[in-house]
Amino acid sequence: MRRYAPFLIIWTLASVGCALSYIPPVHQGNFLSTQMIHKVRIGMTESQVVYLLGTPALKNPFSRTSWTYVFYRKASHLSRARIVHLRIIFSHGRVTRIIHPPARKLS
Repeated sequence: MRRYAPFLIIWTLASVGCALSYIPPVHQGNFLSTQMIHKVRIGMTESQVVYLLGTPALKNPFSRTSWTYVFYRKASHLSRARIVHLRIIFSHGRVTRIIHPPARKLS
């Protein structure tokens, strides 16, 4: 058993080293696909929007009529991260405006 100990130690360190070098992509916020965003229509109720997109990441505490969905997207390890914003404005519980500016690149 003692003669296998150095190989076991090297194998264990190599395995741990490989596991520490991989960093999985982390997506934060709501996942927003283009299809999901295009399904939101003016006149939809708040519950319909929540059903399609989920609970918004940000709700304006001063105005309950504005919801902001934020999604941090990184396609691959070498690509730059992008932030996708979607802002939905409500009036009397119905969607009145949908603001979807293009995704911003993070530097």
